[in-house]
Amino acid sequence: RRRHATELAGIRREVERHNRAVDEFAARLADRDPDTVADLLAMVLDRLPLPADFPREAEVTCGLRGELAVVRVELPGPGVVPEERAVRYAEADDELWAVPRPEPEREELHRLLVGQVALLCLRDLFAADPGLGSVALTGYVRATDVSTGRRYPTRMEVHAYRDTFAHVDLDDVPG
Repeated sequence: RRRHATELAGIRREVERHNRAVDEFAARLADRDPDTVADLLAMVLDRLPLPADFPREAEVTCGLRGELAVVRVELPGPGVVPEERAVRYAEADDELWAVPRPEPEREELHRLLVGQVALLCLRDLFAADPGLGSVALTGYVRATDVSTGRRYPTRMEVHAYRDTFAHVDLDDVPG
């Protein structure tokens, strides 16, 4: 019984410590502490509903009062779009063969994917923090641009304001 009581007291102390930390975080968030707002938004980005093999790197900084978030996220590279459009079965030969996807189609699908990831980031960031007024979002890929030699080339930049983004109907976005 003593051992159980000791373990129970330790668990209670841990729960109390955890709850104090949560309360302190909530208080800093209510005070619009920029570092705390940035931490919250980084947690949101870390939990985006993306495929497991998509990159999860994100950097968030916030301006004074946490009303502006400057966000840099890693996007999936063009290789995420399959080179094959379909696989066909030839019954006569009992073989499968791949139907290649044309390069312009792969580029267009990657462009659409980047846009969808950006919209998802914006939607979840604004939903997570009602005090957030705008987001400056930059998306990059972990690669080297062969035409410029630049590492981690930017694929997308957008500055969205809550008031404007609230009128975007994501149900009508192609996906």
